Amino acid sequence: MQTRMRMNKLLNVIMNKNRIEIGKFEEDRACYKYPYFVSINMGNEEAPIEVAEGIGYHSNGANLSPEEIVSNQWKEHFEKCGCGKVITIVKALIASGKTVTPQIIKEQWFEG
Repeated sequence: MQTRMRMNKLLNVIMNKNRIEIGKFEEDRACYKYPYFVSINMGNEEAPIEVAEGIGYHSNGANLSPEEIVSNQWKEHFEKCGCGKVITIVKALIASGKTVTPQIIKEQWFEG
């Protein structure tokens, strides 16, 4: 299972260079699956993480700054999507005084 997940992550990087999906969750509701997505936006240095929910015209989303990523406001969303690790990555970067960039998040995400 781990190998398959790692392969899916690598394929996503190859297929979509600007946005790298790192988490997804589909909530079952009557006659409708309501998806949540979390991605690294490689083109947004100030707000490198994207969150989105819904599909098409009914979708809603936001680009999050490092401070927003580590706030409790988004913790449940990240955990539901299976990417709570992004909070740990960004907290460590902030604590070390490093600039949080999409590239650094991507590198650290695929390290572990």
